[in-house]
Amino acid sequence: MARVSLATMLAERAGGRNSISVPGHTLGEVLAALCREYPALTPVVWEAPGALNDFLVCFVNQRDVRDRQGLATPVGANDEIMVVGAAEGG
Repeated sequence: MARVSLATMLAERAGGRNSISVPGHTLGEVLAALCREYPALTPVVWEAPGALNDFLVCFVNQRDVRDRQGLATPVGANDEIMVVGAAEGG
């Protein structure tokens, strides 16, 4: 299972856990499984079904998925996923 690291604002909705092992073959599958396990994350993670909220950024093995395949980015059993809030520009 991939290891998901959550930013503090998300960890609060996951029972205080900031690192969770989650199954899935793509980033989208992993996030969906994470939200099934911790339903309080759903409104924060998803803008709409299958659409990640704009204020979140995900990295798989320290690579921004926006530069890869987005939610379709492949995820392996030993991969590290980070979910953080996007920095607002000014």
